[in-house]
Amino acid sequence: MKYKSSGKQQQGYTPIPDQPKDKESRPLSGTSIYKIRPSFTLLPQLRNEEKEFFDLVRSGDEYSVLEFLKRSPDFNVNCQDYESNSPLHIAVYNEDVEMVELLLARGVQVMDCHLHAIKLGNTAIFSLLLDKIAENDPTLEFQGYLNSAEFSSGMTPLILAAQHEHYDIIKLLLDRGHKISPPHRPDCLCKKQCRYSKKKESLTNSLRRINTFRALASSAYISQCSYDPILTAFQLSHELQQCAEIEKEFTLEYLSLADRLQHFSVSLLDLCRTTDEVKLVLRQTADGTTSASKFPRLTFAIDTKQKDFLAHPNCQQVLYANWMGEWGDWKAMSFARKTLRVVPQVMLMPVFTFLFWVAPKSKLVRWWQSPISKFINSTVMYIVFLLLLFAETQLYKNFHTRGPPNTGFEWPIMIWVMGFLWEDSKHLYRVGFRKYFGDWWNCYNMTMTLSFIINFAAWLWSYLDVKWWGNKYLERKYWHAHDATLIGEGMFALSTVQAFSRLQYIFQINQHLGPQQISLSHMIQDILKFLSLFFLVMISFTTGLNRLYTYYSGMVRIDQTGLKKIQLGSFTSYVPYVHKYSCNLQHFT
Repeated sequence: MKYKSSGKQQQGYTPIPDQPKDKESRPLSGTSIYKIRPSFTLLPQLRNEEKEFFDLVRSGDEYSVLEFLKRSPDFNVNCQDYESNSPLHIAVYNEDVEMVELLLARGVQVMDCHLHAIKLGNTAIFSLLLDKIAENDPTLEFQGYLNSAEFSSGMTPLILAAQHEHYDIIKLLLDRGHKISPPHRPDCLCKKQCRYSKKKESLTNSLRRINTFRALASSAYISQCSYDPILTAFQLSHELQQCAEIEKEFTLEYLSLADRLQHFSVSLLDLCRTTDEVKLVLRQTADGTTSASKFPRLTFAIDTKQKDFLAHPNCQQVLYANWMGEWGDWKAMSFARKTLRVVPQVMLMPVFTFLFWVAPKSKLVRWWQSPISKFINSTVMYIVFLLLLFAETQLYKNFHTRGPPNTGFEWPIMIWVMGFLWEDSKHLYRVGFRKYFGDWWNCYNMTMTLSFIINFAAWLWSYLDVKWWGNKYLERKYWHAHDATLIGEGMFALSTVQAFSRLQYIFQINQHLGPQQISLSHMIQDILKFLSLFFLVMISFTTGLNRLYTYYSGMVRIDQTGLKKIQLGSFTSYVPYVHKYSCNLQHFT
């Protein structure tokens, strides 16, 4: 399509400037020097007068600006260039306070200039602009700007100031009554807001949530609006971890904010210079009340998975000192001296147990109550329990009769298991059902204890069965498949395996075995993932083979000798079974 020589531009098209008229670059005959190019975006264009005013504002010459406005009393001071920048934007970018005051006095519109002032961190200019907004409409200073080219509509001044860590501006806004409302979680389905937003505009809601969390995770904001910054950082970090598990699309955003909060809590712990200060931090509770735990803040850090805080040297030093208690010189002892201290304690355990009942507040008892002493006692008692299980297993080899075993170790084992049950019940009552079963080791302990209880019930059942029906010396090959004695043996074997495997819980305190145990758990998770794919492939092949072999199910073939052979149920059914004739093949010979 050629452009006509009438000199007029067609609407929506822009001609290319004149081409050079030298011979080499002159267009071929029959072609036009203009090409029609569509203009898809309509952007504002500055006139010469407006360009002059922009240059005067950019130069910072207030006298020239006043002279210009006197010459042009009808000039539009709110003119904008193609980037939607007004003269006030230019003054804010230059951080020219006097020019900003001059333009505001001339009635210029603020628009989103106060947000740009926050981004620059200029408190003086921001204060002027905010006062101007509040003068026109007091409610507008708490909101963002709808038609901003750089900021979203939900970007309020306080959120933007918190994201950029501007401490002075945050303080100014908090003094004026600004606040940040916590966003709803991604799995919230409240009728007021979340259900509608998920149906209509889920992306906008997610971006607004992330922007709000960025502001709430600001260290400058938390330091000024929270009475307990460490607790606030823990709670918000835990909430961000949960949001990362729910909203997978923004997992990296949520986890990066959670890591920032963990670094903030660690930086606060860095400020502690004495042991008393660290203890004061660790003794804080969520509501400021007393707690049964010596360090409730430490317990809360474990629940919210604040690994950096727990691994901090200040925290570890206080924990080690409280772990040792009266054994403060333990670290400086040699292996021989440590052995000489532990062995007498183990030998005198019955004596100290008696002292607990007679004189619970004596000095010896206080020395005994240190965490390391309790750990040694509980470890030794558990090893004794394992020795009882081992002795029970070895002595039971000589018993081949029906009924419960009678080695003499059954009652001590029952007493130990009842003690485990009492300990687990107390722990469950103290921490609550949800928190108790949230720890996998607690679930393991409860499963082991229940296995032993089922084993004891099977022993009782077998005892009553032999007492009522006899057949104590019946040969094992004639026992019923669900005989109580067999069930008791199986449950005792399972319980013994669980009891010995529980030693892994004690090995966690070792600096070498602990990391290896974590690696083992990760390896088991990878194995389970592989098995899931393996079983998927096996099910696929089984489905195909079942279709091929179904026709031959139960077929009988007679060979030349007259021997009958029956097709078993292999690959002919999803449920393995034995054909009713398979056990009596000798009758067909």
